[in-house]
Amino acid sequence: EFRGNTIETSNEYGIRFTGSISQSGILTRDTMPYIAENIYQDASSVLTIEPGVIFKTGAGSYPQITFAGSVHANGTADEPIVFTAFSDDAAGGDTNNNATSTVPMPGAWYTLTFSSSSIAEFSHVRVRYGGGPRSSVPTTWTMLDAQSPTLLTFNNVEISDSAANGF
Repeated sequence: EFRGNTIETSNEYGIRFTGSISQSGILTRDTMPYIAENIYQDASSVLTIEPGVIFKTGAGSYPQITFAGSVHANGTADEPIVFTAFSDDAAGGDTNNNATSTVPMPGAWYTLTFSSSSIAEFSHVRVRYGGGPRSSVPTTWTMLDAQSPTLLTFNNVEISDSAANGF
């Protein structure tokens, strides 16, 4: 659990988050966004994402977030959960600490993947600027990739600014 953090001098304004999620837990809304880089949630874990949490991705080589366990991402109309590009200053502020030198572009990051073992409940979630190619595959992808027989429940999910169409 991360709460009440501050950063005084850094090239990034956020909490870098990478690797495997092997235990159940809650991602809390903090004063800064999570900088997500190639995250994999194990099938045995349950992840709860609180309203207002912001994930920024794309600072590296087209990262993705893979959900294999249960994930409950239930934002609210006033505090949606956001998955967006590292350079998207409209969500969570200037994370890359470069003012207006960079702007978000469609395809800035790869995808949210739901593996065949995942159970996902998403409400009031915004997914922006994804659909980019994997580093070894020069094509665009959808921002959400669900592998059968995934159980997904989506309500009030907004997908925008993707490099590709579809789900």
